[in-house]
Amino acid sequence: MSLNEIKSITPLLEELTKFIKFNRRKTTEQIADFLGDIETRYVDLLHESDEKNSKISEMQKKIVDKDETISGQLEKEQALIADMDKIKAESEILAKEKYDILYKYDFISNILSAEKRTSESMEKLSALFNEDFISFANQESSLAEEAEAIIALQNIEKKLKMISAFPEIYNKKIIALGGGFSSGKSSFINSFFESTDILLPVGINPVTAIPAYIVSGRDNTVKGLSKDQGCVHIPHGIYTNLSHDFLKLFPFRMKDILPVMAIETPFEYDSICFIDTPGYNPASNNLTEEDVYTAKEYLDQADAIIWLVGVDSTGTLPASDLDFLSNINLEKKKMYIVLNKADLKSEEDIKDIMENIQDILEDEEINYSGISAYSSINQDEILFDKMSISEFLDNENNSTEVKEQVSIELDTVFNMYYKAINEDIDAANDIKRAIHSLELDMLESGYDFSDDKIGNSIEAIKERIHCNELEQNLKDLDLLKNKIFIALDNVFKELNIDKR
Repeated sequence: MSLNEIKSITPLLEELTKFIKFNRRKTTEQIADFLGDIETRYVDLLHESDEKNSKISEMQKKIVDKDETISGQLEKEQALIADMDKIKAESEILAKEKYDILYKYDFISNILSAEKRTSESMEKLSALFNEDFISFANQESSLAEEAEAIIALQNIEKKLKMISAFPEIYNKKIIALGGGFSSGKSSFINSFFESTDILLPVGINPVTAIPAYIVSGRDNTVKGLSKDQGCVHIPHGIYTNLSHDFLKLFPFRMKDILPVMAIETPFEYDSICFIDTPGYNPASNNLTEEDVYTAKEYLDQADAIIWLVGVDSTGTLPASDLDFLSNINLEKKKMYIVLNKADLKSEEDIKDIMENIQDILEDEEINYSGISAYSSINQDEILFDKMSISEFLDNENNSTEVKEQVSIELDTVFNMYYKAINEDIDAANDIKRAIHSLELDMLESGYDFSDDKIGNSIEAIKERIHCNELEQNLKDLDLLKNKIFIALDNVFKELNIDKR
């Protein structure tokens, strides 16, 4: 109701009072007063309403201003939060970088300060190899294959140093795992472990960067063996990070200070030592020529080889595998073929792949003990040819006479020199006999050697051809061989004591 509507009631009041017979004036006044009060109150209400509306407007303005202030504050707050998040992220990066630096520092520091485990007798034997034998090799010139002999000697030394530093592999049958990148070498070995506390790292990127000896034992331990035969415990967390990518973080070759590792964990074959080698083929930029050399070196040293082919990536034995195997010394060495990841193929496909590989091996005249289609992830053999993988490992699960093996290998090296020197002595004696025969023939023909150029030349040749130096080389070789075999006996005496 508006004020005009209220005022319009007043004229009607007079009409209304006409119908009032008694106290007309008083009633009229009362109604008029009531209407006046209403009008006054209405006017007051209008004023109050205007004031309220004005206040509401003011409050709305304040609210808008406050909203704008709050909005600005929120923007500032959000900016601060964003800055804080950025600083926090940078701080976390710095903390991680600091941790990584300390992590790498501690890792390298522990390797460099590792206590040597090489025995005194091993050090004496190494000195004979690297000083006395090299000195002898430098002074004699009979052996044409001297580089081959020196490499064989170095391999013997490496084997003995490894046994001396890690006696757990003493008299174990060494079986090296070979194959291309991602053929599943590490996962294959893992499938035999009784405990999951230690597992060889696996992944889609090359992970086996440093070769590892794996033996069965009660403890779950990982040890690193430094170049100078220091032995350092490696926590499992660090071991799982020793991939090619991790090693690239260091400004030097890790293998120069940590060439090999040794792992002990329970599994069935207590007389076998597995060697996990890097993939030989450059399937990734992370792989290097050094991986090829390392794989070949350890496969050559092994007593037997398990060669793995990942059937997920190929349905045959790759040509690169054949090329690599052709450079491995497979003579007197058993080789077993494992078609790994067989769970990814049907049984029919597996049969076709196995037959194809059998044909290739026969065509290439490569001897093998058996072929197994195996699933490392399921620990299951699906098919096999000749013998199963468990039969092969059971047959190989017997101790070896390492001393006898090393002695044979040393004899082979020494015999190379004996043969070469004796051949030179025989050749020199043959020449002497031929010259003597020539002199007799010339005398019978009437030649006078007293003043003759031919006679003088023959005498000069005779003076140059003598066997004294060669015979002395034989004596020196005998002496050196005796010293080395005595030192070898002492090394194995200490090993036997350690094993007891």
